[in-house]
Amino acid sequence: MKKMGSLSKLTVIYLCLLVFAVVLFMYEGRYEYFMGWRNPIRRAFTLLKMQGVASNETERGERRDSTAAVGSQGREEAEDGQLSLNKTQRPLKYILVWTYDYGDKTRGHGEGHGAFRDQQCEVDACYLTGNRTLLPLAEFDAITFHLRSMTPTDLPAVRSPHQRWVFWEVESASYVLQDLRVYRGLFNWTMTYRLDSDIQERYGGVFPGLSPSPPSSSSPYTPERNYAKGKTKMAAWFVSNCAAKSGRGNVVKNMKKLMKVDVYGHCGKLKCKKWAAECYALLDKDYKFYLSFENSLCTDYVTEKLFEILRHDVVPVVFGLANYSAIAPPHSVINVLDFPNVKALVEYLNYLDHNDTAYNEYFKWKAQYHSSNTWPSYCELCTKLHEDHTPKVYWDMKDWFMGQGGCRKINIPLM
Repeated sequence: MKKMGSLSKLTVIYLCLLVFAVVLFMYEGRYEYFMGWRNPIRRAFTLLKMQGVASNETERGERRDSTAAVGSQGREEAEDGQLSLNKTQRPLKYILVWTYDYGDKTRGHGEGHGAFRDQQCEVDACYLTGNRTLLPLAEFDAITFHLRSMTPTDLPAVRSPHQRWVFWEVESASYVLQDLRVYRGLFNWTMTYRLDSDIQERYGGVFPGLSPSPPSSSSPYTPERNYAKGKTKMAAWFVSNCAAKSGRGNVVKNMKKLMKVDVYGHCGKLKCKKWAAECYALLDKDYKFYLSFENSLCTDYVTEKLFEILRHDVVPVVFGLANYSAIAPPHSVINVLDFPNVKALVEYLNYLDHNDTAYNEYFKWKAQYHSSNTWPSYCELCTKLHEDHTPKVYWDMKDWFMGQGGCRKINIPLM
């Protein structure tokens, strides 16, 4: 009897150890490799596990010296044999682009460590790649996920506590088709057009100093120049989306009742290849105003419709919910929402059309600033990886991006 009792206790101990081993096996991330993602229960288990890692994340210090080996081939590929410390003498942070869109993994930034030097980032001690196998997944410092091209069934199978998962989207929230509730508690940082994002991601920006590469169709700024000289037409609009959610089509329809607006593209009778050099040359030569109307009215949303036009010799008339005083030079744009109705807007445009002095005031900013159609979002991310170690988790991405980022349609009356 004593022998049987001892055997039973031993069996219980073995069973407990077996259960512990299975739990550890699952927690370490090998479960996903072995079982895959097809079963929704398994997917839910993995999402919950990822959320747990995110919510308990703590910075564990610099775990990687930039001159150490990483699985030999990975480091050699990463640095081309040049893993020396950069100008800021910091160890490299590795950023993986997990999903991307627009045919460009990095939105023009470029891959590798050299891209951060080429972009003249304030902190350039980072390496950017779209190669998921460059390093073991747990060794990347940050992973960016482009919302419109990601799915819940394609997430990294392992995640380390120090790692930052970055929610990345440059398009407006009004066109999001996914149910963001599935990503609850997964992301640590946001990289979007919103001004309250952890990292800014825009279609462009305005920077101090003269442009290092002004558009070929524009002339350098000179204070004595009359920008109205030779311009014989009022306003132009290049457009292909004729049913935008912002309701901009109705604004233009009402404007055309009171003034001349030339509409180019699918929504008008005039033709000009979208964003082609000859179109911009046409603006610079003939038109006083360009309608930089956004297709979505979402908090802080602004596109190349502003930043590209600011590079030229025409005044943008903007229609959007961006904080233009924060992102555009002083006295550089005319905001539709600053007027009670379309009639008041058109009256002001007519005033500028007949007053060259007042019109030229909208170009004085060019003496101190220049507009660019690029934005250093990955430079900002690199700096943040080195300097911000505060734990952070977004528990409700749907509320943050689609609720707080409120998109709506605004009706501007004719008069």
